[in-house]
Amino acid sequence: MKHSYIVQSCYDGKWINVISDTRDFCVGYLHAKKGYAPRNAYRLTRGDGKVIVDLPAVEDVSVGQVAGWPTPEQYEAAAQRALDQAARIRERAAQQDAMRAKRLAATATYP
Repeated sequence: MKHSYIVQSCYDGKWINVISDTRDFCVGYLHAKKGYAPRNAYRLTRGDGKVIVDLPAVEDVSVGQVAGWPTPEQYEAAAQRALDQAARIRERAAQQDAMRAKRLAATATYP
């Protein structure tokens, strides 16, 4: 029996479908996501609901050092990058929420 495969990401406590493709493509997609930090949790599910691969969320931010011990400046720079990224994500989320509210208001006016 041939199965369909879906890559899902955990966002806001819910599993959201990201892509649906062949098993090899989905496994490759998850393999590419392993190096990202921070990242949401990802999982590969088969069409019958069985979880094939589970990638936990990573909340650590890369310091960016190559070798040796990180300096305080590297930690501060990494923290600033993380704060900048969080601000961009909050801004995008606010825009998406506003667009969603506008769409819901527009559809609520139709009988």
